[in-house]
Amino acid sequence: MEYPLHRWINRQSGATEFMATMNSSNLAYLDWKPVHSIESANISLAELHTRLNHLPHSAIKCLIHSKALAGLPDRVVNESSDEFCEDCVNGKLTRALHTRLAARAERLLARIFSDVHGPLPVRSQCGHIYWVTFINDHSRFPAVYFVAKKSDVFDAFRKYKAWSENVTGYRIGTLHDDKGGEYIGKDFDDFLVGAGIQREHSIRDTPQQNGVVE
Repeated sequence: MEYPLHRWINRQSGATEFMATMNSSNLAYLDWKPVHSIESANISLAELHTRLNHLPHSAIKCLIHSKALAGLPDRVVNESSDEFCEDCVNGKLTRALHTRLAARAERLLARIFSDVHGPLPVRSQCGHIYWVTFINDHSRFPAVYFVAKKSDVFDAFRKYKAWSENVTGYRIGTLHDDKGGEYIGKDFDDFLVGAGIQREHSIRDTPQQNGVVE
């Protein structure tokens, strides 16, 4: 310290942090603006990698050595050569495209996709708030039936079966649904067994598993 000039020095790096002039009333007037010292910043290369938007480690080292970016420390701790970053690996993962399209049914009514939609915020004049769709996998022709409650799906399917088989001259081979409660029941199961119709279930809430009807 040299009165009235006082110098504040960083003990670890030996760098002058700032200087100030002291007057007789012990008031200090800074001779320049204080600058935050970053020479001895305790930060690892992995932490800088995260803070710099996952910049490659080699690029960060170049920035540190060249001092091209203001605010970077002169050195880092734990300067490991291990550049593995789980977030970077996950960010580079991609979803493989399907190599071929799913094959459609070879004949009419061989497979029927079905799903229930709703409820609507307002009931229709007939009291309907749901609608159930039946889609022929071969022709992709959709049939829509409006129902008042989900338990009416069984009755809607019987109507669709009678109409579609009468029009096409074919019999329904497989019913594909999302295994919702409206498709599960002893009466429904017994009816399908008696008609020789097979069951297929997809995972619920996954449109790609029941994509045709979704």
